[in-house]
Amino acid sequence: MGKQGLTLIEIAVVLAIIASATIFIIPSISAWVQHYQLRQAARQMAEDLQFAKMRAISRGGYCTVVFSISINGTPYDYIVFEDTDEDLEYDNDTDNILSTMRFADEFSNVILESVDFPPNDNGHEAIAFNGYGMPMTNDNTPLDDEHNSVTIKNIRTEKSRQIFVSPIGRIRIQQ
Repeated sequence: MGKQGLTLIEIAVVLAIIASATIFIIPSISAWVQHYQLRQAARQMAEDLQFAKMRAISRGGYCTVVFSISINGTPYDYIVFEDTDEDLEYDNDTDNILSTMRFADEFSNVILESVDFPPNDNGHEAIAFNGYGMPMTNDNTPLDDEHNSVTIKNIRTEKSRQIFVSPIGRIRIQQ
């Protein structure tokens, strides 16, 4: 009659194999999570820009995205709002906030690295979409090909993504 069960040596060998596999799997999972967060943050920003464009078309007036702004003491990476006076500046009394983003709250290790849109009169980079979905600058002129992007970066991996807005309103993400 044979014995049933495992010896202590057999259990130790199985645990050693599992530990070895874990050493190789965890770093790759961590790298994947960091890449995923950057990709999702870029998609979210592109979706918010597209939302601003569609909202401007549906209401027949400006919908603006302002970057690196504080509202009532709370800093935001960007806000999206209905710009009733079409000046690319958030006015507490009249403008309706549609969306806000704080990357630190939503995507750990992702930051707003740079914004290349012309500034509004308050010095904040901003882009607006008019009632036809065309991107506009602070002086009510169409966006040009030179100042048309936002760069976000994962500070752990040092990788970044750029979100571009073309002069005709096309929004795309580039690595």
